[in-house]
Amino acid sequence: MQSGTKVSADLGSPIDISLPVHPSYDLESRRKALERAVSSSSKPRYTASVDAFGIPRPTSSPLRFGEWCGDISAGASVNCHVVSVCPHGAGTHTECAAHFLEGSATGVYSIEDTRPEKSIKLAVLLTVEPEKLEKSGDTYAPGQPEDLVISKRVLESAVKSLEESYLSLPPAPAGASSALVPFCEAIVIRTGTPERFGEKKEAPVRKAGSEETKSAAKPVHYSYTGKNPPYFTKEAMEYLVSLNCYHLLCDLPSVDRENDQGHLIAHRVFLRLPLKDSPASSTPAAAAGIAKGKKEKEKPPVPTITELIFPPDREEVPDGIYILDLHVAPLLSDASPSRPVLYPAAVFHSSTFSRPF
Repeated sequence: MQSGTKVSADLGSPIDISLPVHPSYDLESRRKALERAVSSSSKPRYTASVDAFGIPRPTSSPLRFGEWCGDISAGASVNCHVVSVCPHGAGTHTECAAHFLEGSATGVYSIEDTRPEKSIKLAVLLTVEPEKLEKSGDTYAPGQPEDLVISKRVLESAVKSLEESYLSLPPAPAGASSALVPFCEAIVIRTGTPERFGEKKEAPVRKAGSEETKSAAKPVHYSYTGKNPPYFTKEAMEYLVSLNCYHLLCDLPSVDRENDQGHLIAHRVFLRLPLKDSPASSTPAAAAGIAKGKKEKEKPPVPTITELIFPPDREEVPDGIYILDLHVAPLLSDASPSRPVLYPAAVFHSSTFSRPF
């Protein structure tokens, strides 16, 4: 952050942009969650569930020891359930280089190595419109011309538009392409999914007692499996890296193509990893930003990618600079369910402050 620049956040107005995991898809329990959400003016994300890549849906079942069943409805004094979930296709999740390093899921390269205790970050929220790969001028093997992608051009346009919307920002740092660079440690990308790119499967509203649940909202499920949703191009990821972005959050099931033959170009570029089948120019640890032998303050951030977020519409939460609090469950694994929370922020520079029109 440049000298004379300060950021003020409204910590009393948190914006939860996570999509909860819904084990077992129990429509009755989800209906109750819906009723609570409506009565408390909460977001409809509580009633939405997703699947992607054909990954089995999360399940939850009572723990059993002999005749004992860990469910109050079965006479137990407590509810004690065993939950089975693959974070990569069930809801908002955060992943790191461990997703791609052989044998590392429970070793030194895990989500815990991303230093999740440093969860507070400056962030920029951008709304983008995917374009066809053939018109983008970008590359992605094995992408197809008709694929919808988030290209470098799309991102550059969104960054420029946001920069122009602020009344005053500090000058761009030397060598930086945008005055927003100091605020881009995290970038949140909103495309409008799952409504746009997932197959909507609306659940019927059952009767609650003698009356039907009176609400326009209904529990709904979105399936991305086999839909080839939009993804990021190689050039788009290189552009994000050039903005000194280390934490990417998006409302897509993956930053890569649904079927990319295992190349995972977008993931690898953003996580600072060598591309598949190419010689590594550095060790995986250095490429992932995990610098050994340095003092804690000298270590660069460890890159993370958070997928399947569920941000409110642009009319409710505009593009802009925010404070991000990225909550990640403490699992020694390649990924973890997560809860990213945004806080509205204002930028102060010298005697002025900046906020979007």
